[in-house]
Amino acid sequence: MPRTRARTHGFSLIELITVVSIVIVLGSLALPVITSMGRAREFAAARTLARDLDSARDRALLTGRATFVVFSTAAEEYAVLEEPTLEAGRSAARPVVDPARRAAWTVRFVGPEWGVVDLSTVRVPGTSAPELRFDEKGRPTTSAGTPLVSGASVEFLGGTRVTVEPRTGLSRVRGSGT
Repeated sequence: MPRTRARTHGFSLIELITVVSIVIVLGSLALPVITSMGRAREFAAARTLARDLDSARDRALLTGRATFVVFSTAAEEYAVLEEPTLEAGRSAARPVVDPARRAAWTVRFVGPEWGVVDLSTVRVPGTSAPELRFDEKGRPTTSAGTPLVSGASVEFLGGTRVTVEPRTGLSRVRGSGT
């Protein structure tokens, strides 16, 4: 009578090694994709910011009133404000309504759309305030109205940077994804 081996329950060592090897290979393939997703989100956030800075500049030119872009790195957001009258100043500025959303023009880089996008640093030469003002001619200034001598910049934690040219007020995205 032939000997039959009793079937044991569980997996053999070779089966376990094979499965672990497959998991390691798949994980090493997925890691660059996950990393690039974060960079892509940051670059999309930078493009959104650059577009909004240009729109704030255009709004100042069209309305003849100063427009402010006020940043909060702690809240990962910025808001667009506008002076109600000429020479009213920053303290009188009101939120601008975003025409697309019909709500206050505030962008938060937190939530499902952005994942984790960190505003790291806001630099506006001549002031420590994280605010950029476009005067009635679209020129970038400090919130007090002093014209910029060098460009302003907003940097994200991953290294992507949005710069604002001091003479024209036009913005440009530099860094990851460019």
